[in-house]
This record gives sequence, structure tokens and C-alpha cells, in this order.
Amino acid sequence: MLRFDLVACLEWYVRFLERAVEQRQSLTNRAANDAVKRERAHLLHAQVQKAERQDLIASGELVPIEVMRGRLSTMIVQARQNLLQLPARVAPQLEGEPRLVIKEKLRAEVTALR
Repeated sequence: MLRFDLVACLEWYVRFLERAVEQRQSLTNRAANDAVKRERAHLLHAQVQKAERQDLIASGELVPIEVMRGRLSTMIVQARQNLLQLPARVAPQLEGEPRLVIKEKLRAEVTALR
């Protein structure tokens, strides 16, 4: 399957469009409004940046903050619930056990929480 670098292609296309605009201006002998040129360049630059971000997201190198917030929140809630259930689940097994056995059973229970 033939693959192209999206960012490099967009940058090439931006340069292509800029040259086309310059050639058209020289052929028609009309000067373009500088503000319009700046805005167009700004828009093209923003489009390239957006494409770069999307490329990073698609490759998994970048994760949107909203996604991370949701994932971390879910993980924290689950961990809290598991830890809060630990005493009721483990206490009956620990009655009368020596301190080392209690530590090992607790360690095993916490490790098993996933």
C-alpha cells in the first residue's frame, strides 16, 4: 500500500498554491491586498498545524486532554471502589492470623485489584 506523509504533502500544496497566486498576480499586473495575503497564509498555516495534530492523534503519539481526563477519572473511581471494598472482603480471612500472613494476604489482594 502506498503511503504519503500527510504533513509533507500539505506543505508542498501550500507552496504550490502560493506560487500559483504569485504567478497569477504577475500575469495580471495587479497587486493583491497584503491583508488578504496574510490571512490566506495564516489560514494555510492553521490547516497544516491541524493536519499535523490529526496525524499525531492518528499515530497515537498525541491524546486529546478530554479523552485522558475521562480515562483517568474512570480509573480513579474504580481504584477507590476496589480499595473501599477491600476491608469487608478480606477481614474475615485475617482473623487470628500472624502479622506477616496478614501483610502478605493484603498485598496479594491489592495486587489482584485490576
